[in-house]
Amino acid sequence: MEEQTFKSRLVELLSKSRKANRLYSGVTRSHKGSEFAESQASEWQTVNNDLTNHLSEILDRDNSRTLNSDVLNLLNSFSAQGDTTESEINSKKARLVAIAEAGDFVQASILSRELVTLRARSQALQAACSEIKSIMKRSRPGIDTSESQQEILVPIEKPQAKVIQFRQRHVG
Repeated sequence: MEEQTFKSRLVELLSKSRKANRLYSGVTRSHKGSEFAESQASEWQTVNNDLTNHLSEILDRDNSRTLNSDVLNLLNSFSAQGDTTESEINSKKARLVAIAEAGDFVQASILSRELVTLRARSQALQAACSEIKSIMKRSRPGIDTSESQQEILVPIEKPQAKVIQFRQRHVG
């Protein structure tokens, strides 16, 4: 079986993302779920729309030289958004605890709704990053795409020429 190319894996991810968008739009349109389920589906759909749009832009450029770096930039962007969302969750969680201890349950209820939305966004961003990392790892199996390595990764370039060492002749 022929191994998939990096670009074909991106096309496959784009297809999965479009399919997920259709699924999430069906969930948000059917008002049978709870308010929380709808807000979660809406956040997942928003992140998936972003992923779909960015992948489409990258694939439409059709520049194989910048494909790896474009995907890496996308990964870094989603990862940064995830980090920002996580810090916002931690901040609001601390505020929620303080407000609940003060007995302001109306404000606590409002904050808890916001936290549901933020957690859904965080999960969707993590899923998107995981999908992108999976594609990158399969194209370059020796590369570690962990959080600490993301910022310093650069696309691997093929050497221009292979240098062959000749045996040295001993004179003397």
